[in-house]
Amino acid sequence: FTTGDSADVTVAGEFVQNGAGNSVLGDDLTSTNDGFSFDTNVSILSTDSILIQTGEGAGDDIVVGGTFGGVDDDVTLDAGELGDVTLTGAVDLGTGSLTIRDADTVVFGSTLDANSFTQSDGTTSTTLGGAVTTTGAFAFTGEALTLNGSGNSIGTTMTVTNAGAFTTGDSADVTVAGEFVQNGAGNSVL
Repeated sequence: FTTGDSADVTVAGEFVQNGAGNSVLGDDLTSTNDGFSFDTNVSILSTDSILIQTGEGAGDDIVVGGTFGGVDDDVTLDAGELGDVTLTGAVDLGTGSLTIRDADTVVFGSTLDANSFTQSDGTTSTTLGGAVTTTGAFAFTGEALTLNGSGNSIGTTMTVTNAGAFTTGDSADVTVAGEFVQNGAGNSVL
């Protein structure tokens, strides 16, 4: 399933990809009243940044059952304060950056590789199951943040603005090339 570089798609209801084939996205996806579900791998191939925007209601989720990858495109995901983002497989955007604008619960089931990672808002929790590797900054704003993977490497600065707990798991070592700042009201568990 392929959308071209200028083939933006707006769906009033739910978008479901449930075949055995993979998906290649070249432009924005918008659901005005629901979410997006991909059973298999998703690749980003575009000349500009990509936005995947749900209806922002309860159950208006973004789910990728396979890997999520790109070469140099910036990607923004917005599920709203009531919708979840679940990226089951490895996420590798190359020199592209990943922004989660808003979500309730965010789960990375595997590794995250990107130029930078930004989360602007999170209602409940964000969990990164595998190692996080960025060449640039890591900036989190939201409720709770948990890193569970080992060998996390942040290329410049890491900022955690957490209202809930910031937790690093038992094997979740973190190396930051620049300054690390935890400036939220929540506590930290290392």
